[in-house]
Amino acid sequence: MKVYSLIRRAFQIWRSEGFSSLAWRFLKKVKYGCGRAPLMSGPNKNRLLKRATQKDYFSQANTYDVFFFSIINWNFRFQRPQQIATRFAKRGHRIFYVSINLRKQASYTSRQLLDNVYEIRLPYNENTAIYNADIRNGSGILSKAMRDLFANFQIKEAVAFVNFPLWYPLAKQLQQEYDTKMVFDCLDEFSEFKGIDADMAALQEMLIKESDFCIASSTRLYYKVKQKCDKVVLVKNAAEFEHFHNLQPNKLLQHIRQPIIGYYGAIAEWFDSEVVEYVATRKPNWNIVLIGHTLGSDITRLRKYKNVYILGEKPYIQLPKYLYWFNVCIIPFKLNDLTLSTNPVKFYEFASSGKPIVSTKLPELLPYSDFVYLCEDKEEFLRNIQKELEETDESLAKKRIEFARANDWSKRVNDIAELITASYPLVSIVIITYNNLKHTQLCINSIFTKTAYPNYELIVVDNASSDGTQDYLMELKGQHKNIRVISNKQNAGFAAASNIGMRQSHGQYIILLNNDTIVTKGWISGLIKYFIKNPAVGTVGPITNCIGNEAKINVDYKNLSTMEIFTEHYTAKKKGKFFEIPVLAMFCVAMSRQTIDRVGLLDEQFSIGMFEDDDYALRTRKAGLKVICAEDVFIHHFGGASFGKLNPNMYNTIFEKNKKRWEKKWQLKWNPHKYRY
Repeated sequence: MKVYSLIRRAFQIWRSEGFSSLAWRFLKKVKYGCGRAPLMSGPNKNRLLKRATQKDYFSQANTYDVFFFSIINWNFRFQRPQQIATRFAKRGHRIFYVSINLRKQASYTSRQLLDNVYEIRLPYNENTAIYNADIRNGSGILSKAMRDLFANFQIKEAVAFVNFPLWYPLAKQLQQEYDTKMVFDCLDEFSEFKGIDADMAALQEMLIKESDFCIASSTRLYYKVKQKCDKVVLVKNAAEFEHFHNLQPNKLLQHIRQPIIGYYGAIAEWFDSEVVEYVATRKPNWNIVLIGHTLGSDITRLRKYKNVYILGEKPYIQLPKYLYWFNVCIIPFKLNDLTLSTNPVKFYEFASSGKPIVSTKLPELLPYSDFVYLCEDKEEFLRNIQKELEETDESLAKKRIEFARANDWSKRVNDIAELITASYPLVSIVIITYNNLKHTQLCINSIFTKTAYPNYELIVVDNASSDGTQDYLMELKGQHKNIRVISNKQNAGFAAASNIGMRQSHGQYIILLNNDTIVTKGWISGLIKYFIKNPAVGTVGPITNCIGNEAKINVDYKNLSTMEIFTEHYTAKKKGKFFEIPVLAMFCVAMSRQTIDRVGLLDEQFSIGMFEDDDYALRTRKAGLKVICAEDVFIHHFGGASFGKLNPNMYNTIFEKNKKRWEKKWQLKWNPHKYRY
């Protein structure tokens, strides 16, 4: 047992540090003894294999993963990127937050920061930061690191938020290689930052044009991006309302005499220290508290004033404690190209507390003049602070609070999540049911637990089941908004029922799925990517364990839990591989709306079932489209759930009748399907 514990610990350490391939080679040697008798056997071996392979695979299998190619590190200052990331994590998405620091190391490293949040540090050919790097010079090592990351965390469906344009080459690789959605979150006028790479403008232009959509944090940025593309939405900053609304008494600033004029945030080149100095000199009985890094700003003159307290950067979690002491909150920014595009997060945070706010007349704050005093010069800044200190109208504080409550980060993330969903083409899954309730439950449960693809509808057409299936489907319909149930009064057969479902579908792509199947992680995107990459593809099907043609492969799993492990390893080796197949059996077949427009629906003369798949495959090829089998998508098929219940004579009768219909229609002799092995 001690040996087993050491082996397990070694595997976990190597894998967590990014050396997954080494860990797997080690694990295989443990299992197989380099070709000799197993070195580990019995329950210990099985427990190790199960823990090692299933832990990451089953987590969040029904939510897409989210990458943040950020402009700041996670622990620097809690701003827009971390706020959005945190809320996606709470919704069940795994977050991969990429550090701005690149290091000369063998592979990527990861560390878990919160539930579902991982910080990723990428390898490079030197120690540097993204601000100063043209990562195209290290594309090889970065590409390999991302492939390892996708493999180790078994990422199937992902969205990449690009907060800084110099990340574009790497995000573009993920878009091309893994069909990752690329979102440009334009949160600043980056060209105004000092010490930024000269190729910034060119990379930003490519990022804007090639992103699936863009979001902008301010009106000015929105219109700038909109000049380059139409796929842009204004998503302004917000506040973590409860964090800044519930201010608790504390003693942090009790040593400073009130009134306290307070500011927190970056004290950088855009910070107007002259305004602060003017207020400090004119009102020596007021005390000014400044919180934040002072890199890039000359505040030497401010340090000489006894009524100016420069406290440095403070953790995000402590900011409400300081805000508690502020009598007036200030935003003293210079007006330049950078701040003209700034929608200050701190404005929403200050408003959450109900405290009075005085700010430079920033364009982004003009619509909110009811909640903030806006100033054009330092004299007006001073006068407005005085007015706010004398404010007695409690309704103003309530208005600020209600405004902030309506502008919480959770609402922003809801909006962004809807934009992400809309960026995926709608897929309609059509399932035909006729009794076999247990199989139907397993199938639909697998769809809900294994489908991270966010934009799909499920249409279930029931052929007059009598075993409780209809009650189950109606209960399910009440629980999920994306399910529609169509109940036939009699068994219409597979082809007719499928056509009913397809006529009711709205998707750009349609997947006919038998109810005796179990889907696996990444199945929808794995199928429809072939249509997107090649317009000549008419229908796509997966490989499986049980079917009567070339789509059947040899499998070695014994149950559904080990099936997941088998699927991951098999499909990873077959990534992007497919072959043309004579017939796609319709236990699972995807087609585009264009295919249906050219080929039509299923031929309903093939009553009950059988030969509608042979017919459709031939019609598809005659329409000039390809019929392909994707080797990197696996669907488990129980097989014979409906036809297996027929007695042999009835089965043979239906088979022979439909074969004759097919041969008569096409004036061809039908040839039996073949296995590949």
